Amino acid sequence: MESIASSFLGSLELAGYRCVVEDLRVAVKQSLSPYALLLSSADADTLGTLRLLRRKQPGILGVLCAGTVEEATVATASVDAVVAQSRLGDEIVRVLEECHDLRGRRHREALSVARALVRGLSIRQVETREHQERLAAWGKLLANAIGDAQLAEQVELGAIVHDIGMIGVPDAVLTKQGTLSAEEWVLVRKHPEYGAKQLKDLDLLRSAVPLVLSHHERWDGTGYPKGLRRKTIPLVARVFAVCDAFEAMTADRPYRKAAAVAEAQEKIANERGKAFDPEVVDAFMTLDTSELLIAGSQRASLWPSLT
Repeated sequence: MESIASSFLGSLELAGYRCVVEDLRVAVKQSLSPYALLLSSADADTLGTLRLLRRKQPGILGVLCAGTVEEATVATASVDAVVAQSRLGDEIVRVLEECHDLRGRRHREALSVARALVRGLSIRQVETREHQERLAAWGKLLANAIGDAQLAEQVELGAIVHDIGMIGVPDAVLTKQGTLSAEEWVLVRKHPEYGAKQLKDLDLLRSAVPLVLSHHERWDGTGYPKGLRRKTIPLVARVFAVCDAFEAMTADRPYRKAAAVAEAQEKIANERGKAFDPEVVDAFMTLDTSELLIAGSQRASLWPSLT
């Protein structure tokens, strides 16, 4: 059992799964999918806990690890895959293919739901749609440059809904021409918390909550809503913050023209260790800027055909 579990654990983690071995109580306390649960038994309590978890987090993968083929026949209908010592290699290949298919389907579903949710906000802020798609494309590129495929999915999804909390801000404030008052700024600065509350009970979008809640935090602790500092800010939010700043500087606004790419990069580099995570800035600076701009432009232009 031990060698089977360790082999599967490594393979599933390479596929981007967070793995919990045997102790399902650990998984019960977690709020994010996907998980791979490696089970050493298929007794009634274990399978009951697995069913309970799946109602909360449908993306969970249950794997029963057994020493022999005979032992592996126990309750196979209740788990996604059974691994027996004599056929470990074939099962790993099959299970990982199923993992990728499942994750891909759920991620596409989540993006579709996210876009549907933000359509109402896009009516109020016309530029929001292209802004979201550029950030989704750039965040994905930057996360992949860091070397984290799961982070790439998380930031791509979070970018689409990062400002969903603006729906809770009054129209009179959101569409106001001119400078906001101090009281109005207080309302605007609540949008990360509004957004997190909207998403926390939606299983498909729950993984976007850390980005939505923390995307205005700063490395030096001067951001909002909680004033988090350094690595207490979720990595997904630190990645997004750099992309958001780059997008803000390189996009035309009614009150100013877009900055040149080199100028935007210089400003981001100057905020290394102040507004932004130094390691994330370093990774951003390795990106090919022409690829970045092309990806953002292509992604933004797809909006009219998105369903």
